[in-house]
Amino acid sequence: SVALGEEVRLGDRVAVVGGGNTAIDTARTARRLGSREVTIVYRRTRAEMPANEWEIDEALEEGVSLEILAQPVEVISENGHVSALRCVRMELGEPDESGRRRPIPIEGSEFDIACDALVAAIAQAPEISFLDEDHGLQITRWGTFDVDDATLETNREGIFAGGDAAAGPGALIEGIAAGRRGALSIDRYLRGVPLLTPRELIPLPTTELSDAEITGMVARGEVDTSPRVETPKTAVAERVGDFREVELCLSAEQALAEAQRCLSCGLCSECYQCVLACKAHAIDHQQAPYEETLEVGAVVLAPGYRLYNAEQAGELGYGRYANVVTSMQFERLLSASGPTGGHITRLSDHAEPERIAFLQCVGSRDQEHDYCSSICCMYATKEAMLALDHVPGVECHIFQIDMRAFSKGFDAYFERGKELGIYY
Repeated sequence: SVALGEEVRLGDRVAVVGGGNTAIDTARTARRLGSREVTIVYRRTRAEMPANEWEIDEALEEGVSLEILAQPVEVISENGHVSALRCVRMELGEPDESGRRRPIPIEGSEFDIACDALVAAIAQAPEISFLDEDHGLQITRWGTFDVDDATLETNREGIFAGGDAAAGPGALIEGIAAGRRGALSIDRYLRGVPLLTPRELIPLPTTELSDAEITGMVARGEVDTSPRVETPKTAVAERVGDFREVELCLSAEQALAEAQRCLSCGLCSECYQCVLACKAHAIDHQQAPYEETLEVGAVVLAPGYRLYNAEQAGELGYGRYANVVTSMQFERLLSASGPTGGHITRLSDHAEPERIAFLQCVGSRDQEHDYCSSICCMYATKEAMLALDHVPGVECHIFQIDMRAFSKGFDAYFERGKELGIYY
């Protein structure tokens, strides 16, 4: 009725029974309709309330009272109108089938909550009364359709269900995702192809960062710690008088500050800007794996290599000191597209270094690595040369067991490094 713009009169005192987001929304709506005393009655503690924590906090800020461990037992009326809600105090016992502790009434603890209106917001269930009695669909004990999690097909072939009707109350984006997944399944069903394909089994690409990895990134200066930007809100005195948005927009500065906290653990958000930017039209987000046979004259195996974990050499300080980086990380500092725009700075204080030490043969010093990788000598020489170009006057020292200049022109390259002032 409120959403339709109809006039709703609840009176000065309202009791709302429930502990979910619907109960919270009802209580906050009652405050906006002019009710002075709004009480939420819930039979468990606040910790067990299924409502979002921030919803509960905002309701309390707006003057809503929370009566926990209370179970309604009787509605008291006078002259045909609600006058009070009689409740009994509860205590938590052993967990029930939902995993939450079962509320048990305390004998002789009855009390009354004065109210002019009572709103029950204890549960939500799909409206399935339109189905015939012999519909044959499996219904869960929650009143939702029992479906396959991947395809959203019910136990009856060709009938699909999703969103709240299958998973129970959820977020809007979850319903949209279920609609998309269901549409794909329905399309395959109508075309007579298998509902589930290997492509759908591939999870969305993400990077899982452990606490230890994040701590290491902070220690090395790769990321800065900063608090989350608090979303600005309308003052309580203003927002309880109407139905305007409570959460306001971030300022441009706040939005930039919040975006800079991103650790880039989501590899692709499908914004499709890469598709628009690629003039060769080479990017296809819908491309599936396929096999192709090529006629070639020779096959060169270049499968790559496994990077050495520098944290294994703990005595060198990698992961503990911000200014100790790997050669790959130093290469990123040299790059114009790197985090410092190609300007070499110490990660600890962002000042230019005066001396740079390249520690070579770290892996082959390990008893478990008997062989030299053979590329590091020239690699370090190249990075040292670039460092001299980026930071005039910097001293570059390369510490190594031996020099490997094994290919054509490598020895001359090594001699050129010494002429430029690199210390070996």
